[in-house]
Amino acid sequence: MHVQELDALLARRTTDRTISLSSDDFGSAAAPLVTEWLGGTLTVTAVRRDTRPDGTVVLDGTTSLLGVKDRPVTGIEIGLDPADQRPSLYLPFTLPTSWNFAASFPETEESDLARLGFAAEPELLLSSTVRSAADGRPALLPGLTFHGVAVTPSDAAEWLGELISVAPGSLTLTGPVTRTPGPKDKRRADIALTSPARGAGVLGASFRVWAGSRTTTAADGTTTVSYPVRLRVDLALAPGTTATVGTPLPSGTEKVTLTADVLPDEPQPAAALASWDGSGSALRHLTDQGFGLGDSVLLTELSLVIDPDKLGDGLKEAVTEVTVKASARPTVAWTVAESVAVTEVGAELTVTRPLTRKRGATVSGYGTFTVTPALHMTASALNPPGTFRLAQREDTTAKLADVLAGLLPSVPAGIPDLTLSEFSGSATPRTGEYSLAAKVATSWALSLGAAEVELTGGKLKLERKKKEEKEEKKEKEEKEEEGKEGGGEQGEAQENEEGNEAEKEGGTEEAAAEPADGPEASHTVTGTVSATAKLGPVGGDETVDFTATWTLPKTFALEGTFPELELTDLLEHLSCPLELPGGTPAVVLKKSKATLRAGKAMAGQPASEVHYEFGLSSDVAFGTRTQHVLALTGKAGRSTEGTFFAAALWQRDWSWSPKDVEGWGDVLGVLGDLTFSKSGLAVCTADGVTLDADAKLPDTLPKTLDRGLTFFTEVGYGEPLAFLRQIFPDTEGIRLRARLARSIADSEFTALIGEEDTGTGFGALRLTIVPKKRKIELSTSFLLDLSTFGSPSGTSLRFVAAGSAEKTDLGWSLGSASS
Repeated sequence: MHVQELDALLARRTTDRTISLSSDDFGSAAAPLVTEWLGGTLTVTAVRRDTRPDGTVVLDGTTSLLGVKDRPVTGIEIGLDPADQRPSLYLPFTLPTSWNFAASFPETEESDLARLGFAAEPELLLSSTVRSAADGRPALLPGLTFHGVAVTPSDAAEWLGELISVAPGSLTLTGPVTRTPGPKDKRRADIALTSPARGAGVLGASFRVWAGSRTTTAADGTTTVSYPVRLRVDLALAPGTTATVGTPLPSGTEKVTLTADVLPDEPQPAAALASWDGSGSALRHLTDQGFGLGDSVLLTELSLVIDPDKLGDGLKEAVTEVTVKASARPTVAWTVAESVAVTEVGAELTVTRPLTRKRGATVSGYGTFTVTPALHMTASALNPPGTFRLAQREDTTAKLADVLAGLLPSVPAGIPDLTLSEFSGSATPRTGEYSLAAKVATSWALSLGAAEVELTGGKLKLERKKKEEKEEKKEKEEKEEEGKEGGGEQGEAQENEEGNEAEKEGGTEEAAAEPADGPEASHTVTGTVSATAKLGPVGGDETVDFTATWTLPKTFALEGTFPELELTDLLEHLSCPLELPGGTPAVVLKKSKATLRAGKAMAGQPASEVHYEFGLSSDVAFGTRTQHVLALTGKAGRSTEGTFFAAALWQRDWSWSPKDVEGWGDVLGVLGDLTFSKSGLAVCTADGVTLDADAKLPDTLPKTLDRGLTFFTEVGYGEPLAFLRQIFPDTEGIRLRARLARSIADSEFTALIGEEDTGTGFGALRLTIVPKKRKIELSTSFLLDLSTFGSPSGTSLRFVAAGSAEKTDLGWSLGSASS
């Protein structure tokens, strides 16, 4: 299009001093603006027209824009756009001083932006081309621009003039106005106005007033659009690293906190924070504590506190606090222990009075403490001391086995399938210590057959602590002692060979050796799983309650102190039918140690299943006349018939003699000199049951118990039987055992003197009576040392003799054998 064609177009569109130009009459840059802001048509009434030498047509007249009707306008320019040689548009639209943003942009109603006042007429400048600043107006980019030179914010604090260097009523705000894309009823104004920036000379700061549309996103992802008026500060942290903080325009003299409005999208060099006055001292403090952030960081928060009362002393005093929050790259972590670390780390750096010599720094670190792949805890700590508080991010759960696998050096055996929740804890990377607590999400039960132990209110406590110096020294000495004992002749025999092999490999024996200290050599990881245990019949209401605790990292075993009760009551709660002989004194269990652990399957039970045993050890009162403490140990578990029970009751560290009983010594004669020790009674409801060896069982008790009652004792020789000690040296008496089955014929009676291998002389003398078999057996041995007869040292000859008496239908028969 040429100038003449432009004149002709305008002439065609003019009628009775009114010119109307549609968007189709304009070029590609102006047409969308006419459509967007003028409804598709530019109409000027009472128009006056003038043409400049360059062909640009200047119109004066009356027009309307964005709800403001029939305003006089001068200097409307319609020229030829160099880009396409089609008509361009420049419309300087003057607004009345009574105008507010809500009049043209209803979505801003009741906002701080809509409450702005104007001491002079503001303008809306619509331009389709780039324009230089002229006639008191700012430089323009294509689009709609607001420009106000005498803006009066409502209730603005007077002290703001000291920061932005303007007199009251002379605030200038300029900026673009656009509309968001989308359906017509969903579109809104997008406004960004700013005053000229004033450099502060500190912190790389420039102060200005900003007004416009602001979108904030809540934690749930919902967004809110507001139209505030804010005090903003542009901060140059380092060359190429800038950020902006802001706050609603202050109206009083209280301290003002400006928070982040614009932060860099990409990680920035950590050196930028280290050299900036607002964060340098705090970052150095963090690094000195051993919590480095790496070479680059991503700024996530930034704030600045200004005290208006101190502006009279200068901005260096008025800036009272700067806080920076930054996260490190994913590769940076703070190690707590082997395979345990705080990851996704970052720090919050706060510097008080940052621009004075009295500056102070407060540093806190944060990150993620991973317990299992499915359980991540937030970690936060002040530095110093650098102990992180661990909190559960959400209501997640984790398996006990997974937690222990992640935090213990080695996973103990027998871990029950438990789910944990409500996690909390702490971790201190500098010392390599941590602690963790959790609750067992539900109750669980351990089956004992017809009975069970229900466990409720379970809790986990776990901690890794640095060993005390004495403890560490003791362990080191024990390792060295084990090394000396393990060396011996074999180590001496292999010494030269191992040395030669090391030389062949180009190293030394010392270099090839394993380090004495493993990864956990300086720390210990311990813990407990505790719960309230309820022992009783399956489906029953009556239970015996006690607190049970599993001490980690030991193999699974819940231990606790059992309440005082009689043995018969215990058997009832175990649903274990066991009839004690009539007249048996009451057995009262006192301060019993109860243990629940995984045991071996009994005959007829699947070995693949987990079988639990209930163990009990106690000092007991036996009847009302016993003057000495008796010991008891027993256990119960699942059997093919329901629940089995086995227990032994015996004398511990004391003996008795008939002569100690008033009136017996004179009557019994030589029997009064006999003593009875390690005597006891064992009860068992199944065959082949072995009691816990940790209970320090007496050697008079059979190693394996069968169904029924078993009496056991050792009769001391005393003066009447002293000659037996000459025959059986190293023995103290005769051991008697009697297993009484429900059918007396199935019982078995045994008397034993000595051990199977007693050196020279007589070996064990064993007498066994089996009523069911109607048989009596006797066996012994004799070892003769032949070296006393001139044979080589160590030469001996063993004689073994055995005999039996058995009753048959024809009468008694005798048998004997020797070798």
